Amino acid sequence: MKKSLLAAVSLSVVTGVAHADVTLYGLIDIGVANVSHGQNIDGSAPAPLPYVVNPKSTNKSVTSITSNGLSQSFLGFKGSEAISPDLTSGFQLEAGFEPGSGNIADGVQGLQTGTSNTTTGNDSSRAGQLFNQRSLVYLASKSAGTLSLGRQYTLSLDYIGRNDPLQGSQAFSPLGYYGSYGGGGFTEDARLDNALKYNGKFSNIRVDALYQFGGIAGNSSSNSGWQAGLGTDMGSLSVDAVYSLKHDGLSVSPNNPGLKGTIADIRDYGVFAKYVMGPATLSGGVMRYEYSAPSDGGVGYNTIGGYTLVSKNITAAAGKKLDLAFGGLRYAITPNFDLTGAYYSVEQNDFSGTGCSNNSKSSCSGSYEAYSLVADYKLSNRTDVYAGVGESNVSGGVSNGFVATSNTTTMVGLRHRF
Repeated sequence: MKKSLLAAVSLSVVTGVAHADVTLYGLIDIGVANVSHGQNIDGSAPAPLPYVVNPKSTNKSVTSITSNGLSQSFLGFKGSEAISPDLTSGFQLEAGFEPGSGNIADGVQGLQTGTSNTTTGNDSSRAGQLFNQRSLVYLASKSAGTLSLGRQYTLSLDYIGRNDPLQGSQAFSPLGYYGSYGGGGFTEDARLDNALKYNGKFSNIRVDALYQFGGIAGNSSSNSGWQAGLGTDMGSLSVDAVYSLKHDGLSVSPNNPGLKGTIADIRDYGVFAKYVMGPATLSGGVMRYEYSAPSDGGVGYNTIGGYTLVSKNITAAAGKKLDLAFGGLRYAITPNFDLTGAYYSVEQNDFSGTGCSNNSKSSCSGSYEAYSLVADYKLSNRTDVYAGVGESNVSGGVSNGFVATSNTTTMVGLRHRF
């Protein structure tokens, strides 16, 4: 049904039946990868192979055609109308997909239909919705900024994408593979439904805000969230800061059968920076995530993509804290050839109450680190080829339940924008 609807929308745009100023656009990213500690490929997951180490990594390697190494493949539609010299209205719809299979991107499907050890699928904000990336309408004023309503990216995801040296690559950046860092701690919240978002720029100052309506009868704060962001551009240097609070954040995992959920209220805050020096661009950031039991007892959680939970836990993440730090260098060797190196680190506190630092419990202190090197060559303004290698490792409580605690991904790919 979702594929039929998407095909109908695409046909109407191509034949000119839809809005006169509608543009069809998108991106396809596909290649060949080898994963040292792999899993069966999942033709619906946003990342079809486990590019970075995770609980599904096994002691077996896998080599396959795969996709979405540097960027998520997607099909988009956008349109705008000038209302006055200062005011424009418009819309944006985006559907992420897996080009190797042609399926709509749905990370949760692999959790629902398999077990934790049979498919690559992971929890994701792309959970099989028709327009699983963005679905919004906006009013944009040249003088006052842009106000948008609908399903849209969080400010954290915007800022991470802007300052990650690898721009959210799923094969080489854990910030791209694990959408949780852009979702305030849980990946399902990296893109928020029913959200009101503001972006404004005044001289060299950027002001951003977002509010998600919870939609829960009798409790306006349940399942809601808000963010505030501030940034500045000073010549070659740009700096951003963000603060967020999400009520009833949700993370899902296999229940065998079905799905189980962990629900928490999460605060996160961070600072990011980028500095350009001729052909070199330095960028990075730091973030803190703090989890607590939901203030409403978890009654306001809402699953996405139409999936339901068999069970839920409102205390599993209470007291958890994560400290993220990342940085790297992108160097333009020629106008068409870039080389990027990046490093990522996450430190988790002990929130078990026992002071443990081993992997006996997921609540023991632990760490995650990754580093990558990627070469990207532009064949044209729309097409590039890339090759890269990424290494990731986990230890302590972060590695609880892991069969393998390290993973190496090597991938070559082709990316085309249209």
